[in-house]
Amino acid sequence: MERNLTSEQRDWLLQLDTVAPTKPEPPEHVKAKLVEYGLAIELVEGGQQLTTLGREALSNEDGTPREGSGSPPT
Repeated sequence: MERNLTSEQRDWLLQLDTVAPTKPEPPEHVKAKLVEYGLAIELVEGGQQLTTLGREALSNEDGTPREGSGSPPT
């Protein structure tokens, strides 16, 4: 499945890509898509965290994660 991100979804991915302990809270419709696409996960203590796939999507110019990518971060 191709996961082309909207500009709003990509903006939220960028906002989640932080080491700050408190992450911003995306709107429900954005959060649901990021989690569905595997780009972010819901944390037990609340909030979201960017996944490796989410970071990869940010590094791809078109915002589309490559299929089958799952290599661990270096």
